[in-house]
Amino acid sequence: MPAETRGEKPAPSGGQPVLMVALLVAAALAVGAVIAQAVRPRAVESPASAPVAAPLPRPPAAPPPPRGGPYSPEQARAAEEQLLSESAFSHPVDVPAPDVPIVTQNGKPLRLATLRGKVLFVNFWATWCPPCIQEMPSMLQLGRELAAAHPGKFQMVAVSGDDSWEAVDTYFKKTFGGPPKELVLARDPDANAARAYFHRAGVRRFSLLAFAAVHYNHARPQQFSRDAWPLEGMVTEGSDIVPVVVIGLGHIGQAIGRAALEHPELELVAAVDPAHAGRRLDQVLGAGPPLIIAADVSKALGRARGGVALHATGSSFEDVLPQLEAAARAGLSVVSTCEELAYPWLRFEAQAEALDALCAEQDVAVVGVGVNPGFVLDRLPAFLSQVTGPVRHLRALRVQDTARRRPGLQKKVGAGLTEEAFHAAADRGELGHVGLSESAMLAAIGCGFELDEVEEELVPLLADEDLDAAVPVHAGQVAGLHQIARGFHDGTERVRLELILAAGADEPRDEVELDARPPVKLRIQGGLPGDEATAWSVVNAAARITLLQGLVTVLDLPAGR
Repeated sequence: MPAETRGEKPAPSGGQPVLMVALLVAAALAVGAVIAQAVRPRAVESPASAPVAAPLPRPPAAPPPPRGGPYSPEQARAAEEQLLSESAFSHPVDVPAPDVPIVTQNGKPLRLATLRGKVLFVNFWATWCPPCIQEMPSMLQLGRELAAAHPGKFQMVAVSGDDSWEAVDTYFKKTFGGPPKELVLARDPDANAARAYFHRAGVRRFSLLAFAAVHYNHARPQQFSRDAWPLEGMVTEGSDIVPVVVIGLGHIGQAIGRAALEHPELELVAAVDPAHAGRRLDQVLGAGPPLIIAADVSKALGRARGGVALHATGSSFEDVLPQLEAAARAGLSVVSTCEELAYPWLRFEAQAEALDALCAEQDVAVVGVGVNPGFVLDRLPAFLSQVTGPVRHLRALRVQDTARRRPGLQKKVGAGLTEEAFHAAADRGELGHVGLSESAMLAAIGCGFELDEVEEELVPLLADEDLDAAVPVHAGQVAGLHQIARGFHDGTERVRLELILAAGADEPRDEVELDARPPVKLRIQGGLPGDEATAWSVVNAAARITLLQGLVTVLDLPAGR
């Protein structure tokens, strides 16, 4: 069943993210409890390239009253709707925090740069603002939970617009018995810090005017909770720990989840699989946190914002592309087991270029990894070629005994079929290992040359006797397959990759042979265990993928950990 495919990957783009202090502007003063006069925004240059919202219509014209009011209910509603239309005020904003000094209770200025490395929740409020007071208990509870869950990585700052400390002290003593120890209290009576934050967030500058408690009856307070405000990814982002979400909890996905729990640089914060939705993750994996598995990928992505999606839902690039795009748009890098993603330029050049552009725009990276493709037949030969001269020819072989492997793999190799049924299924594209041609392209690039043609062939392997396997195989039936990919340059074979997957296969092993000076031949007796090694390839890549940008390959990952 020969097939020819051609393709060439353009030079990958590189990039290193800027370490930032994440900012959450989340107060009632920012979300509708302020009577404000809007000023048209201007673009702000920042290392994070913060998005700038398009100018919105000004609220209905009204002469600004003096400080203290009065304001009509109509003015309050108009200003509230104007503010609520600014989506950046009701969601986390991932931009550098302005280093504006604010005055703490001891009279000393506090520069937020001294808190660099932490995620800051900055709340602008006032004792004369009823929505601010109403939301304060839930806000403090959220702060306590996040501070306890992420020691040293999270800080809540409450910046009061009151004219004096007396009102602030009285409120906290009366309501909470004193200032909460986990809260940094500061004052900003002239609203300088508030204006700097709102403007820096790239949304709109506000001229804060008069405040009168009686006129905030139409404002809407926030209800803070870890579900309503998915900040886990941002909190983890402030440290060296990478938040991850597992998408797909099949056999491989569960192995990835368990490996992520063991990895010291990852924190598993969410999981998605409609087949397990509503169940606890620890019950499915047999370990880990009691997270509820989600069916909706968008909410789970929000919990790992700024982190990595560990993706294991399919082999087809076209099938998984919408999931990859959704993760990238949500601000997550992706490490996927999708075999065609190992080198998607081979078959899907236009879609690959579009995904690369999206990743660059979002400052994230997407990569396909695994044992095959992803390591034995491509990345490993490339690594070995670093100690040789020009590689004239590459041959690699992987032999696996599938007798006790999962049923899905048995079906993929045609176990139990007649020879005639095997060829018919192969012609329909139902058999064979996906990704062998992609490995040939990667191996050639990694060894320093290019291919202009790749051919694949499938050969059935018939059982000489009855075999005791997960899928019963009788003498004369198909026990597995021998799959061959041959890569050519100017008509000369430069790459030959062979894959034998069969029940009862002799001498399971991985072999790599480079015809170079000096020649290299490597043999891994028994071969790498496919499922477990694939899971570890995913989580190890997740710890490093955030250093890259764009649609990349395993050749762009560091050789070591």
